[in-house]
Amino acid sequence: MTWLKLDDMFAWHRKVRRLSDGAFRLHVTAMNMAARDGLDGHISHEDLDDMPAIRSADKRATELVLRGLWEPSSNGWVIHDFLEYNPSREQVRAQQRASRERKARWDARRRHTTTDGQHEPHEPHEPHDEMERVGNAVTHAAATAGVTVTRPDPTRPVPVLVSSPVVRADRQTSSRHPGDAREGATIDDREMTNRG
Repeated sequence: MTWLKLDDMFAWHRKVRRLSDGAFRLHVTAMNMAARDGLDGHISHEDLDDMPAIRSADKRATELVLRGLWEPSSNGWVIHDFLEYNPSREQVRAQQRASRERKARWDARRRHTTTDGQHEPHEPHEPHDEMERVGNAVTHAAATAGVTVTRPDPTRPVPVLVSSPVVRADRQTSSRHPGDAREGATIDDREMTNRG
């Protein structure tokens, strides 16, 4: 799977914010197509015909050329600076190849067993290249995102919640007995205490 990379200020760029809605939609759709299909930013006339949801696509393409976002080519257009922000088809293929090889090495190590069915001990694996090191780090980071491991400390007691007295709202506190030491005591509580 490939990804289209857009700067988070893309929609606010001077050239982009002045586009009509249709031209904006065509531009984003064409960039997605170029990334997905490995077109290196080239959009042919046939590619434009494959976007039936875009009304007046030729008119929108002309607008994109006038705004400097597309450049005319012999068979259609080239999206300006597409390869500056996105990997080329060859770079994507090289990354996919490296990922397949890394996964194959991992599988081979994981499945390596002795004749009696026991796993052979093996040396800790060191990454073969920068891509494998980064790939594993990204995988680990994604798998553990938001996970907080807590372990109880047996030397510390478990905190106990102490409840505090609750004064009910339907009872009034007494101001007739200023000497009563129980703050928050209600009239009914005092009467019960005085009775015995």
